Amino acid sequence: MGPGPLVIPGAILLAGGQWWLSTVGTDTFVGLVVAMHLVFCIGMALLMTPLMTAALGALPQNLYGHGSAIMNTLQQLAGAAGVAVLIAAMTIGAGAAVSNGAAEAAAQILGTQDAFLVGGIIGLVAGVCSPFVRRLHAEAGRKEADRQEAVGA
Repeated sequence: MGPGPLVIPGAILLAGGQWWLSTVGTDTFVGLVVAMHLVFCIGMALLMTPLMTAALGALPQNLYGHGSAIMNTLQQLAGAAGVAVLIAAMTIGAGAAVSNGAAEAAAQILGTQDAFLVGGIIGLVAGVCSPFVRRLHAEAGRKEADRQEAVGA
């Protein structure tokens, strides 16, 4: 069936969790914040697991180790870049709120809401792209590896 039945709802839950988290304020009940975070985490699990499986499953067996190393490195780099983007959004939002006269705590909340909105937009991009994720068969990767080996590349 490929990754689609898990990736599509995962992207929707991920984006929905981000948008929902953008409504957190000082008076938000802690249980509700936990529920918001749970929706986000379930979406992330439904998204990442089949994507990693599909990506590594497309490789011939002799390249599994290399593919796993590359995927782990890319995951770490993307995580660091994502954190940097969201912290920048939070800082810009909080700074704008302070310059408009908001108290420090209120400004921090507004900045955090802005960061979750940016995350929600990124989640929407993932949602739009998710129907296009397909499972590639390792046979195609093996044929390409055999072709390169025959050419001497």
